[in-house]
Amino acid sequence: MLSFASTLTFVLIVVHPDRDAAKQTMSDICAGCSMKNGVGYMRHSDCNKFVHCYEDGDSNVIGVVQECGPRMAWDQDLLTCVASLTCAAYSGICASAKDGATFPDPVNFRSYWNCWNGFATRH
Repeated sequence: MLSFASTLTFVLIVVHPDRDAAKQTMSDICAGCSMKNGVGYMRHSDCNKFVHCYEDGDSNVIGVVQECGPRMAWDQDLLTCVASLTCAAYSGICASAKDGATFPDPVNFRSYWNCWNGFATRH
């Protein structure tokens, strides 16, 4: 039978993995992020997600993928999630498209989607 101390040690090891390895991996998703007061945001390849980047106090940048709610998309200009009826339809359309490619918006004929660096932006 395991003692309480052995059980507690095991739980702490599982709950707290090697933080240095995690920081190094997660900081890669924040490469190029514009930070202000230790915080920054970046687009994710999935239009209803974004990356929240922050400094951890040890000069390391940590990136956490966040998700907008249903029928919402990340707006990098406003730095918030906004309503979007076409996010799911366009989440991967720019993955193989060339920079500058445009696609019509099926919901709003006055709008179009523009691809740049693998991301779709509605105009």
